[in-house]
Amino acid sequence: MSTVLRAEIIWKNTHSALDWSTFKHLRNHYHNLILTAKKKYYSNLISSSTDNSRRLGQTVNYLLHRKCSSSLPSFSSATLLANSFASFFTDKVYKLHLSLTSSSATASPHSTSPSTSPLNFSTFEPASEAEISKILRGCPNKQSDSDPIPTCLLKQCASILVPTVTNIVNLSLSSG
Repeated sequence: MSTVLRAEIIWKNTHSALDWSTFKHLRNHYHNLILTAKKKYYSNLISSSTDNSRRLGQTVNYLLHRKCSSSLPSFSSATLLANSFASFFTDKVYKLHLSLTSSSATASPHSTSPSTSPLNFSTFEPASEAEISKILRGCPNKQSDSDPIPTCLLKQCASILVPTVTNIVNLSLSSG
């Protein structure tokens, strides 16, 4: 770069056509070297990500200066966000329960309604490996960017993963 700067200073002092031509040639050569280095860098960056579609997408987003927007609402603490979600779903279940009990009280006399009381979801039966395996097999082979593992891979590894997934589901059901 110092050669380019020296050539520019000489041209600004002399204003000669020869010095202008020399400066312009050095400046363009320097610019082309930078462009070549950038192309090589970005090509290597992209080619190193071609084996992983998620990483390739992240690389492209990085190169295009795209910000990934959070699908979560803004929050000041994770605890407040979790409590907000818990309140939302608790209220939703409560309102649904109310609407179901009020609709059964105003039901048509011509319809037969079951005489059983509403289901109580305070306890759950543990899930079996067969149930979890059936659910996994029934999943469509779609995925989103937020999925940590592609569905098709999950299905291929189901025989290994089903006991662990079943354990996780049962721990979640038992702990609430």
